[in-house]
Amino acid sequence: MRRYRKRTLLLMVGSALAVPALLLSLLSIKLVRDFADIGQTVGREYGEYMATIAAGAVENAFLDREQVNMVAARFVPPEGPGEVIRFLNRFQEENPLYLLSFFVLPEGLVFYSDLAPERSTPYRPLPDWVTDRILATMLKQGEIPSGLQHLQADHPDAPLQITYFTVAGSGGRLLGVAGFIWDLEEVRTNRDFFTQTLDRMVFNNESLFRGAFFDSPVAITILDQKGKPFYSSSRTATDGYIAERPFERLLPFYRVGVQLRDDRFASRITTVVWTSSAMIGITFLAIIAALAFSLRFLLREIELAELKSTFVSNVSHELKTPLALIRLFAETLQLGRVESEEKEKEFLGIIGKESERLTHLINNVLDINRIEQGKKTYRMVPLDLAVLVRETLEAYKFSLSKEGFLVESEIEDDLPPVTADGDAVTQALINLMENAIKYSREERYLRVTLRRDGDNAVISVTDKGMGIPASAHERIFEKFFRVEKGLVHDVKGSGLGLSLVKHIADAHGGEVRVASRPGRGSTFTVAFPFHPPRSGEDRATAATTPEDDEPQTGR
Repeated sequence: MRRYRKRTLLLMVGSALAVPALLLSLLSIKLVRDFADIGQTVGREYGEYMATIAAGAVENAFLDREQVNMVAARFVPPEGPGEVIRFLNRFQEENPLYLLSFFVLPEGLVFYSDLAPERSTPYRPLPDWVTDRILATMLKQGEIPSGLQHLQADHPDAPLQITYFTVAGSGGRLLGVAGFIWDLEEVRTNRDFFTQTLDRMVFNNESLFRGAFFDSPVAITILDQKGKPFYSSSRTATDGYIAERPFERLLPFYRVGVQLRDDRFASRITTVVWTSSAMIGITFLAIIAALAFSLRFLLREIELAELKSTFVSNVSHELKTPLALIRLFAETLQLGRVESEEKEKEFLGIIGKESERLTHLINNVLDINRIEQGKKTYRMVPLDLAVLVRETLEAYKFSLSKEGFLVESEIEDDLPPVTADGDAVTQALINLMENAIKYSREERYLRVTLRRDGDNAVISVTDKGMGIPASAHERIFEKFFRVEKGLVHDVKGSGLGLSLVKHIADAHGGEVRVASRPGRGSTFTVAFPFHPPRSGEDRATAATTPEDDEPQTGR
């Protein structure tokens, strides 16, 4: 429960740090997106501004031409009906912009030019809505000259643009209205007109524009009523416009589109956005990773501290039991309360065995300390494992018999010698046997085997004890680790035995494995190679002198 509370506290602290980091990252991402939106808005508004300037320039150029035409028409008006056709033909010949010229008398009679009749046939006679508007203008203006007037029809297939103005005779008398239907095919194909107009009024106008937006060259495109471009200031322009705007006074069914031929501004915005987002993401992940690492490290340290605390408690118990027995039987012998010589030998035997148990426990603690300091060494010599296993079983025969164990062994005698430290191998075997003794309950059974498996000599210790859950198979070889649930946790122990077994196996270039299920017992297998790998040999023979601490007396 206390460990659970500590973990909960650490998770709360981690959350208290992670949440602000997440909020800061989200805020940074929002600022980056706002920056991108501002950049897009700036580009769009600039495009709308340029579209307005370009549309106005084109419209003004057309209107200037029409103003000249109006002045010319009024300067030489047709003085009689017989001159009207010549007037219209002359005017149309001088202005290829017009498809059809017409003249409307105040009485409603309409004259048409007779040039290119095959193309202008669809407009003969004029639509009623056109003549009605023209007659209304003459009625409104009277003798007062009108300015340029425009009529439009926005039809997807055949849009119409008409210009007209009143014409008076030499005496100021109203003669009628001269009008012109635009040749839109001529408009769309007159590339020189658009190029000259835009160069003069836009691109070469240093007071207005130098042709680049944040180092991005601008292209101006004019689109027809279906949205298809028929003119562009750049032959490399593509689809996609930062802004579009229709003409207002003339040709309102056409639009001006502004695009960036090489959108370096958008590229810079994109680069800034992606770079900033990546940096924010990496920073956030780094914070989370550092936090996770710190929490994991703290949890590990807490677990290690708790394991060490449990270790001290268990070792104290392990030391206390044999010391109490040694003291009890020693005092009995000292006071002369032994009834027979057989009892005296039995008591002395118990004292000897408990001393060996104490020595083994102390050796485990000392070995762990040497391992942590990197000072643990092994004396590697050719070793007959069959003799070693038999001697170890013989040494523990009394203890196993006293505990009520049925002991079986199967030892192959013809194995070649292995290069190993005899005391270390004995210590590993004793640790495995003591585990079997410690964790066996009703069915007290122990089987020790020695066999050859390829290039390895394999020692196996099998019991029918409590067993170990699969989730703990990897961790049982860690220092101080003990299974937290079930009856296994109720058995006192130091948590060092299996850790030492693994270290001994690794130092000899071998390995240790476990096969166990709760309630079905366990089998621990230690493999020692007949010819250890060079790296393992170098590590194992780092020193060949006897250790200065107490000798290992595992047998």
